[in-house]
Amino acid sequence: MRFTSRTLLILVISMTIWTTGTASRAADATADEVSVAATEAAINEAIEQKDLAALDRLWADEYTFVNPYGQLQTKADRLRLLQSGELKVEAISYDQIATRIYGDTAVVVARSTVHGSRVQDDISSQRRVTSVFVRRNGHWQVVAQQSTIIVSKR
Repeated sequence: MRFTSRTLLILVISMTIWTTGTASRAADATADEVSVAATEAAINEAIEQKDLAALDRLWADEYTFVNPYGQLQTKADRLRLLQSGELKVEAISYDQIATRIYGDTAVVVARSTVHGSRVQDDISSQRRVTSVFVRRNGHWQVVAQQSTIIVSKR
């Protein structure tokens, strides 16, 4: 196959555009992952501090949570539990985090370690949590979460 100088020039320009576009998309994904992680950390801090105003901003109006017992809770339900003191979370942390970005949607799967109580029951445990984020007006909000207690293998 014989290349003319014009063909070579088009090939070089195409490769430059393609690699620049790929690098740009990779950088965007990394920036998005950092932004989602910051939002997740802000949510955890707001839960620990019982900062209902922050949670109201960080959880979307249609937010739903499936707790470790399979109960479906709305944003209003979770805010009420925290406000009333029925749910107390002293500490929450995440590790083993896997984040996938799909445009303006992100899915995060992580292990959480929770120390807290609901009414008088100790709810401290390790859990596998799946969170779905949506970017709206440049900010990430959680629209859905599901939490499952990790049971030790027997």
